[in-house]
Amino acid sequence: MASPARLREGLPAGPGRPTGAERAGVAALVPAAALTAVLAAVAGRPWGLGALALAAYAPAFLALLRARRARHGAVVAATASLGAASVAYEAAQGLFPGGHLVVALAACLPHAPAGALAVRLRRSLERRLSPAGASALTLAALPSLWSATEWLPSRPELLGPYALPLAFIGYSQADLPTAQVARLGSVAAVSHLVLLANCCLAAAVLAARHAARVRPALRRRALAAATGLLALGGAGPAGAPVASHHLAAPPSGSTAGAAGLVVEVVQPNLPDSAYFAASRSPGARAWLLARIAALASGEADLTVLPEAAWPGTVDASSAAEPAAEAGAAWGDLGAVLFGAPAAGFVGAGARTNSAFLLAGGELVHVYAKRRPVPIAEDGFAAGPGPGLTSVAGVPLAVFVCYDALFPSDARAAVRAGARLLVVITDDAFAAGSDVPELHLTVARLRAVETGVPVVVAANTGPSAVVLPSGRVAARLPPLAAGALRAVVVPGDGDTPYVAVGEWLGAANAILTGGLAAVLRRGGTAHKGPA
Repeated sequence: MASPARLREGLPAGPGRPTGAERAGVAALVPAAALTAVLAAVAGRPWGLGALALAAYAPAFLALLRARRARHGAVVAATASLGAASVAYEAAQGLFPGGHLVVALAACLPHAPAGALAVRLRRSLERRLSPAGASALTLAALPSLWSATEWLPSRPELLGPYALPLAFIGYSQADLPTAQVARLGSVAAVSHLVLLANCCLAAAVLAARHAARVRPALRRRALAAATGLLALGGAGPAGAPVASHHLAAPPSGSTAGAAGLVVEVVQPNLPDSAYFAASRSPGARAWLLARIAALASGEADLTVLPEAAWPGTVDASSAAEPAAEAGAAWGDLGAVLFGAPAAGFVGAGARTNSAFLLAGGELVHVYAKRRPVPIAEDGFAAGPGPGLTSVAGVPLAVFVCYDALFPSDARAAVRAGARLLVVITDDAFAAGSDVPELHLTVARLRAVETGVPVVVAANTGPSAVVLPSGRVAARLPPLAAGALRAVVVPGDGDTPYVAVGEWLGAANAILTGGLAAVLRRGGTAHKGPA
């Protein structure tokens, strides 16, 4: 029979199933993790409440400090991560029935080892330090542990097409000054800062709980540190559209120069059924091409149309025919960049989701989508890498839809010479939900990371011009047809992230792996409950 002391500590009474005290222990921890999930989900939505993320994880981190078993820590971490994952992968509902739930749960699983590792670390430290010291060092390690479990599943080098690139809590900071940290180490660096703020807040809570044993001055410093980080994130919105005087009024027939490239983004706001009908019916085809042309002014250096704006497949063996048709319909619009299904451009018989440039009557295949959406685009081949072209002397790179979710691809394009990124997409399948706004949020972080502007052309909106700071300079509202014309000044691409790459994510992953190895080896010497 177990001693009362062991039961109070929640340790196993012996071989067999957990005791009632242990079950009650994990049940008491889950509500704190669920609170974190709710707060993180609210912070991640495009509702202007991103500052909540700076406090959202504190309840779960405090719960990890109370957990006595590694498995309880795993449950806490997986539950807490459900909030960010549920927002990030809402679009997966379009893949198959229940896709949103399945992908969100899959994105939570990598966080379970982080929670288990945090508990093991604290218990190991308690053998050598006071409980307060062990908790403090565990909190210091938590940003790295948690960031690693966001970063590792996002790497296509590890998971290929099934990488999970969206579950970074750092995306919640797009409207806040904290987003600028992405210049140092991608969105992973923003997540690290958010998690660090939460650890400071958790430390302040612990200090307040133990006020009798903590000097008042020390308690004030902990509270001041947490308050300062929260204030940094809530200092004011950075994503609201700027006043019109920040955009130069493009003169008729202007060309790119010191003032920048005159870009016009066309947002047709058509259902996918309209494009399908146009690919089958000559009458519907003529109507669609004329409708797009009517939305554009023809007074831009570059006119950008959305993903799959061309009705039908462009085949490499017969590209002269669509070139002539596109020239007749859009020839007065200057250089026109548009998306279309393609065949034979990256290999014999290979079908790709591609981008084409129509300029001077010539149709050029610019880019094949590098990251096809799993399941939804299984019939498409992946493109070879960044697709660079030049319009009026400005080098730019094109990305199609899902490509925008991978910071390393944007970095590779800028290192190859791009000074403007163009994202063409069609989120009509999720129009009316938060998915299109979240897609724009991702594009904004790519601008901050790379230090170059991003132009987003979305079929049903929102389409936008994003400055290198991540600020939305101008945008079209969702679910409205129209065109947006602006002068876009090329960026310099001079950020630490472009120069160094994913150093922080890799460092966190190495630290986490090393810590796990050390604790595993130490666990063999100190046998105890898992």
